[in-house]
Amino acid sequence: SFWDSFNDFATVELGEDTLITIDQPITLDADLVVSDGILIADADNVFQTDQQLSINGAAELELRGTDQTIGSLTGGGDIDLGNDSASVFTIGADDENANFTGEISGDGGVVKIGDGDQNLSGELEYLGDTRVQDGELIISGTLTESNVFVENGGTLVLSDSSPNLGDDNVENDVFVEDGGILYGSGSIGNDLENAGLIDFEEGNNNRLVIDGDYTQINDGEFLVQVDANGSSGALEVDGVATLDGTLEIVSDDDEDQFNPSTEYVLLTAEGGIVGEWSNIEEDFAFLDATVVYEERDDNDGDGDEARLTLSRNDLDFIDTAESSNQAAVSGALSRVVGSAEDELATVIGIVETLNGDDSRDAYDALSGAQLATVQSTALVSLQRQHNLLADRAQFIAFDTSIAEPADTTTALIPNRLGYTSAMHPSVEMFRNQNATEEPVEAPRQDLWSNARPWGRIYSGANAFDG
Repeated sequence: SFWDSFNDFATVELGEDTLITIDQPITLDADLVVSDGILIADADNVFQTDQQLSINGAAELELRGTDQTIGSLTGGGDIDLGNDSASVFTIGADDENANFTGEISGDGGVVKIGDGDQNLSGELEYLGDTRVQDGELIISGTLTESNVFVENGGTLVLSDSSPNLGDDNVENDVFVEDGGILYGSGSIGNDLENAGLIDFEEGNNNRLVIDGDYTQINDGEFLVQVDANGSSGALEVDGVATLDGTLEIVSDDDEDQFNPSTEYVLLTAEGGIVGEWSNIEEDFAFLDATVVYEERDDNDGDGDEARLTLSRNDLDFIDTAESSNQAAVSGALSRVVGSAEDELATVIGIVETLNGDDSRDAYDALSGAQLATVQSTALVSLQRQHNLLADRAQFIAFDTSIAEPADTTTALIPNRLGYTSAMHPSVEMFRNQNATEEPVEAPRQDLWSNARPWGRIYSGANAFDG
C-alpha cells in the first residue's frame, strides 16, 4: 500500500496541493510526521494510539467528522475536525508529553487522556466540548469557543504565556468537576464552576482572572499558598463570587521569617461575594486563620474581597512539646518572645509557622538531641541560626522547675568534648550556676556536618563555648 514505503521513518511529504485519504487503519513502525500537503481521515480510528502524530507548519489534517484517537500531538500545522458536532478527537493515548502550536477548528470536540502533559499553544477555534479526563492539558494559546470540563483524574493548566497577548486562555465556561484540578495563571472569559480543586500551592503569585462569575460548591476546594513577603495566589472575578466548600492554606518553603500579621487578599469580586467558605483548613500550630468578607476600599476597586489574616494564637511553644528536652527549649523560647531581636527573632518567627510535629523537631534540633538529618525546610533556617543561639545563650535560661524525666540516664546532650550529666539539663545542667566541673573528653559530635559544633556544655553551668 501507499504507507508501506514509510514504515521505517513515517515522514510524509506531500506537494502543496496533494491530498491523501485514509479510509482504513494504518500500521507504521515510527511516529507519523506530515510535513506538507493535506491528510484526510475518512474513517474512524485510522491512526495508531501508541504513536505520536506530528502535523507540521505547512501540513493540514482533516478529520471530516470522524472519531480519532492518537498518541500525543505535535507540530504547528492546521487540524480541521469537520462539521459533525458529535465527533471527538482524543489525544494523549501514548502517555507522552507534547506541544502543538498550530490551529484546531471545526465542529467536533477534543478529549485529553493518558498520563502525559499535552500543551495546546495555538488558536483553538473548534466548537465542541473540551474534556480533560487524565493527565494535564495545558492551554497556553486561546480556546475561543469550547466549554471545558475537567473530569476526575484530569488537570487543566492555564498559562498566561499566550502569544495573543490580552486574549483569554479560555473564552467560554470552565467546569472543574469532583476530582478535577485547575491551576496556573491565566484568564477565563466567562464563568468558572469549582466542584473539584483550584490548586495554587505551587505558585504564590498565581492570578486567575474570571471575566464572568465564580461558583464554588460545597465539594469544591481552593488551595492557596502564602509566603513571608505577603504574597499569595488569588482569584480576580469580574462578576459575582458565590462561595462554599473549603479554603486550604499552606505556607511556602521559603526560609525567610514569616510575618504572622500580614493580610492576604485571596479573592476579589466586582459583582460582590455571596456566602463564604464553610471550612478553613490550615496546619499551623501557633497561628489562627481568619477570613473577612467585606466591601473593597474605593482605592482598591469595586465590589467585595475575601481577606485572610494569620494571627498568633494563645498556644504556648511548650504546649506542643512531648519530651523534657523539648519542654526545656520551648519554654526558653517563650520567655524571649517579647525581647528577641534580629536573628533570634527570626528563629522564633519560623517556629511560629510550624505545625505540631515540625515544632517538636525544631526543639530537638535546638537542644542538640536530634542528630539525624532534619528534613523540614523550616528547620534548615533554624540550623543556620545555631551560631547565633550559641552567642546569645544568655537569653536561653532553661526553666529549672520542669520535672526530672523518669529515666534520667537517657537525657544526654552531645557536645564537642563529651556529655553532660545524665540528668536532664533543665534539672541538672543549669541547677548549679557556680559549678566548675570540667568537661570529659569524648569523641566530637556535631549537630550540623557542615558547621562548627553546637558548643561546649558544662555539666554544672549554663555555659556555651562556640
